[in-house]
Amino acid sequence: MIYRMAALAILLAVYFTFDWIWLVQQLRVAVAFCLECWGNEVIFLGQEGISDTELLVENCLLLNFNVGCTYLHLTMFAIPFSWRFRRTFLKNCLTISLVGAGILLLNVVRVAAVTHMSCSGFFSWDVIHTAVDILAHLGIIISFVLMAIRYDLGTVPDTES
Repeated sequence: MIYRMAALAILLAVYFTFDWIWLVQQLRVAVAFCLECWGNEVIFLGQEGISDTELLVENCLLLNFNVGCTYLHLTMFAIPFSWRFRRTFLKNCLTISLVGAGILLLNVVRVAAVTHMSCSGFFSWDVIHTAVDILAHLGIIISFVLMAIRYDLGTVPDTES
């Protein structure tokens, strides 16, 4: 568990070192694509490179994306807890890639669904966004920590040959 904590500290240092604006922009594009597929009108605001993190949805909700919206911090958290010491490096890299892709997909659907429900008048943006965000954070953190503890304690059978 000490190695996992050390890796987590390093990954969080990397997270706070970079701007990650390209990831924020890609999240905005992916969310806009989902919303357009669901029939919402989406307008990209801002000039390229200056303020290109804003999205106006249905003229009722202005989204301003930041690095916290990307769930990159959750992906960085999950990486050390996904690592299995008895696996090969390549298998661990594959696992980490799948974990990252899964969290990214969950996040795009989360933001798009919450925005769609909010613009449809079902829920207040603040209430639904916060509730789903807390549930996603708790679910991801608890599941990855418990999986790592089970693995470290040896209660998970070693299926590697």
